[in-house]
Amino acid sequence: MNSSSQPSWSPSSFDPVVALQRVGGDQELFGMAVELGISNLPKLIQRVVAARTAHDVRDLGDAAHTLKGMVATFEATELRQLAAKVEGIARSGKFEEAEKLVPELEEKAEVFSEELTEFADRLESGDCLSLSN
Repeated sequence: MNSSSQPSWSPSSFDPVVALQRVGGDQELFGMAVELGISNLPKLIQRVVAARTAHDVRDLGDAAHTLKGMVATFEATELRQLAAKVEGIARSGKFEEAEKLVPELEEKAEVFSEELTEFADRLESGDCLSLSN
């Protein structure tokens, strides 16, 4: 990547260049994925929290799995790995162990959500990288 394609701001919780590559470089499709991510993330986190509150280990695993898939699109590595860990622990039936990770999952999801929203604003205003190598 040359210096002219470097962003003035770059998110720490995900990789927009990799995310764009995942959609074949289609910036319109990428923009739609960003908007879907912004609108769906709060619902997914709410589902994780509701499963924790209800002590529903199966739904906790399912919600973490769905979250993992959604954030993988954006190469949100830390959040994806944590969601995968929660999913695995929950699927093994260890609710107490899985629920202990939910606050950290919420925290990482909040950072991702804030950065994804800021990224969308910058993308819309043109104050972002060209997203090409």
